[in-house]
Amino acid sequence: MLPIVSFVQLSRLRRRMEELDETVARHQTSLDDHTKSLGPLGPVQTVSQTSSSLRGGMTFRAFDVAFSKGPKVRLTTYTTTDGRLEQFLIAPVE
Repeated sequence: MLPIVSFVQLSRLRRRMEELDETVARHQTSLDDHTKSLGPLGPVQTVSQTSSSLRGGMTFRAFDVAFSKGPKVRLTTYTTTDGRLEQFLIAPVE
Protein backbone atom coordinates (compact mmCIF):
# COMPACT_ATOMS: atom_id res chain seq x y z
CA MET A 1 0.00 0.00 0.00
CA LEU A 2 2.92 2.39 0.60
CA PRO A 3 3.63 2.79 -3.12
CA ILE A 4 -0.04 3.49 -3.92
CA VAL A 5 -0.32 6.12 -1.19
CA SER A 6 2.90 7.76 -2.39
CA PHE A 7 1.69 7.80 -6.00
CA VAL A 8 -1.59 9.45 -4.99
CA GLN A 9 0.23 11.94 -2.82
CA LEU A 10 2.61 12.90 -5.62
CA SER A 11 -0.02 12.86 -8.38
CA ARG A 12 1.82 10.07 -10.18
CA LEU A 13 -0.96 7.51 -9.85
CA ARG A 14 -1.79 7.71 -13.56
CA ARG A 15 1.57 6.09 -14.37
CA ARG A 16 0.48 2.95 -12.54
CA MET A 17 -3.20 2.80 -13.50
CA GLU A 18 -2.85 -0.70 -14.90
CA GLU A 19 -2.75 -1.87 -11.28
CA LEU A 20 -5.96 -0.10 -10.37
CA ASP A 21 -9.52 -0.30 -11.54
CA GLU A 22 -10.10 1.75 -14.71
CA THR A 23 -12.79 3.79 -13.01
CA VAL A 24 -10.23 5.45 -10.75
CA ALA A 25 -8.48 6.90 -13.80
CA ARG A 26 -11.64 8.73 -14.82
CA HIS A 27 -11.90 10.57 -11.51
CA GLN A 28 -9.26 13.25 -11.99
CA THR A 29 -11.04 15.61 -9.60
CA SER A 30 -10.67 13.07 -6.81
CA LEU A 31 -7.00 12.49 -7.62
CA ASP A 32 -6.36 16.24 -7.67
CA ASP A 33 -8.09 16.59 -4.29
CA HIS A 34 -5.99 13.81 -2.76
CA THR A 35 -2.82 15.39 -4.13
CA LYS A 36 -3.77 18.80 -2.70
CA SER A 37 -4.66 17.31 0.68
CA LEU A 38 -1.81 14.82 1.08
CA GLY A 39 1.04 16.71 -0.58
CA PRO A 40 1.68 19.13 2.31
CA LEU A 41 1.94 16.21 4.77
CA GLY A 42 5.37 15.30 3.43
CA PRO A 43 6.72 11.86 2.51
CA VAL A 44 4.99 8.73 3.77
CA GLN A 45 6.87 7.40 6.80
CA THR A 46 4.92 4.26 7.67
CA VAL A 47 1.90 2.26 6.56
CA SER A 48 0.45 -0.16 9.13
CA GLN A 49 -2.41 -2.52 8.37
CA THR A 50 -4.96 -2.28 11.17
CA SER A 51 -7.62 -4.72 9.98
CA SER A 52 -8.64 -7.12 7.25
CA SER A 53 -11.85 -9.03 6.58
CA LEU A 54 -13.90 -10.61 3.83
CA ARG A 55 -17.08 -8.85 2.83
CA GLY A 56 -19.34 -9.35 -0.17
CA GLY A 57 -16.76 -11.43 -2.00
CA MET A 58 -14.09 -8.77 -1.57
CA THR A 59 -11.28 -8.24 0.91
CA PHE A 60 -11.58 -5.17 3.11
CA ARG A 61 -8.34 -3.73 4.48
CA ALA A 62 -7.66 -0.72 6.69
CA PHE A 63 -4.28 0.97 7.06
CA ASP A 64 -2.95 3.82 9.18
CA VAL A 65 -0.58 6.00 7.16
CA ALA A 66 1.91 8.32 8.90
CA PHE A 67 3.58 11.24 7.14
CA SER A 68 6.67 13.24 8.04
CA LYS A 69 4.87 16.58 8.46
CA GLY A 70 1.30 15.89 9.38
CA PRO A 71 -1.31 13.78 11.10
CA LYS A 72 -2.02 10.14 10.37
CA VAL A 73 -4.72 9.21 7.90
CA ARG A 74 -6.70 6.00 7.54
CA LEU A 75 -6.71 4.30 4.16
CA THR A 76 -9.43 1.72 3.50
CA THR A 77 -9.65 -0.50 0.45
CA TYR A 78 -11.83 -3.20 -1.03
CA THR A 79 -10.04 -5.63 -3.35
CA THR A 80 -11.77 -8.10 -5.65
CA THR A 81 -10.76 -11.75 -5.81
CA ASP A 82 -8.79 -11.07 -9.01
CA GLY A 83 -6.70 -8.44 -7.20
CA ARG A 84 -8.36 -5.31 -8.59
CA LEU A 85 -8.74 -2.36 -6.26
CA GLU A 86 -12.48 -1.63 -6.14
CA GLN A 87 -12.54 1.09 -3.47
CA PHE A 88 -9.82 3.37 -2.13
CA LEU A 89 -10.76 5.86 0.60
CA ILE A 90 -8.61 8.17 2.70
CA ALA A 91 -9.86 9.88 5.86
CA PRO A 92 -8.35 11.55 8.94
CA VAL A 93 -7.64 9.32 11.94
CA GLU A 94 -9.76 10.53 14.83
